[in-house]
Amino acid sequence: MENNEENLGSQEPTTSTNTNPVKKVNTKLIGIIAIAVVIILAVVLMFMTRGAKATVKDFAKAMEKGDSNKIINLMDMTGMAAFESTKNDLSKFDEIYKEIKEDKEKQNQLKELKETYKDQFDLDTGSKMKISVKDIKEEKVEGSKKLKKVTCTLKVKLDDYEKETEGIEFYVVKDGLKYYIASSGI
Repeated sequence: MENNEENLGSQEPTTSTNTNPVKKVNTKLIGIIAIAVVIILAVVLMFMTRGAKATVKDFAKAMEKGDSNKIINLMDMTGMAAFESTKNDLSKFDEIYKEIKEDKEKQNQLKELKETYKDQFDLDTGSKMKISVKDIKEEKVEGSKKLKKVTCTLKVKLDDYEKETEGIEFYVVKDGLKYYIASSGI
C-alpha cells in the first residue's frame, strides 16, 4: 500500500494545452449573440416605425377623441408648407421640403405656427364622435421619395348625424423614422 500511495503522490496532474476548443466556443457564442442583437434591433425598429396608413388611422383616432395635441403632433408643418407650395406639381415636393427644412427662419415661423395651433385648436364638441377608417390604400407619389398618398373611406357618426365619405385623400411625409400628415382631406 505504501507503494501505491507513493505512486499516487508522485504522479503529476496532466494538463491540456489545447486552447482551440475554448476559442471556437467563444467565437460561436459571440456570433450567436451578434445575430440575436441584430434580430432584436430589427424587430424593435419595425414596431417603432409606423407606416403611412397607421399615421392616418392615428390621426382619425385623435380626431375622434378630440385630442388636439395628438393631432398637432401628427402634423408636419414643414411638410404642410412644402405641400402647399407644390400641390400642382408634387414631383418638386422633396426639393422644396429640403429647402424649407434647412431655412432656420422658416423653421422658427413654422414652430411658432404650430404652438399657435396647439393653443387655439379645440375639438371638444360636447358630443360623442365616432370615426372609422375603411378601405385604406397607400401609394407612392411619382417623383417623391418622402411623400405618400393615402386614400380611404371615412365614416363619421356624431349623435344622430352619420356620414360616410369615400376617396378621402391624405398626403403623408416621412421625416426620420416616422410619418406625419402633410395634407388632410378632412
